[in-house]
Amino acid sequence: MMTDIIDFGNPILHASLIIIVWIFEGFALKFVDQIVDEGKKPPKPVIVAVLIIAGLLAGFSMAIDTVTTAMVLALIAGVILGGKIDNTLWYIQILLVISGYNLFFIFFIVSIETHVFIPIKVLILFVMVVVLAFLDEVVHDGIDKRVESKRVKFILTRRWIMKIAIIMMALAFTWVAWFHAVAWIAFDITYDVTGYVYAGELHHDSM
Repeated sequence: MMTDIIDFGNPILHASLIIIVWIFEGFALKFVDQIVDEGKKPPKPVIVAVLIIAGLLAGFSMAIDTVTTAMVLALIAGVILGGKIDNTLWYIQILLVISGYNLFFIFFIVSIETHVFIPIKVLILFVMVVVLAFLDEVVHDGIDKRVESKRVKFILTRRWIMKIAIIMMALAFTWVAWFHAVAWIAFDITYDVTGYVYAGELHHDSM
């Protein structure tokens, strides 16, 4: 079954929507990260637009897809546990995501009879993703400190634990679909690419 919350009647539409949302969320997360950590200063209307769109899209996709619900909540938990909530923008983005989720979740419960929420699946995936993401972060930091070769470091710090794990989940659990694995990997790639683009711009601006 492609989704256990809302049946769009079109599996390709559902899969495409989830993948596109995760791609945008990868950009949005790194966009905020660059503002907070690297001092990048895009126009305020752009910041507001990115935060609002990211919050609404994340909230909507969480409300229609159990796996996305668990993964987004795990990402939020990971950011909090990692002590990365050190700027007002992070609080705003988390608030917008949770608010968007509550808004769409209530709307779907009230208006769509087929809306079914299965909390045990969310809990299982939430715990798995938090643990795996933590292990990924530990491995990433260890390699970053101990490996000197930039090429080897680049390959080994791609957070492979979570990428491999989400593929295995798609194979092991009937309620984790192939597009969830694609979405997560696309999210990760977009996050990295956005960082490289901004790093290039910052380097160019400092010359």
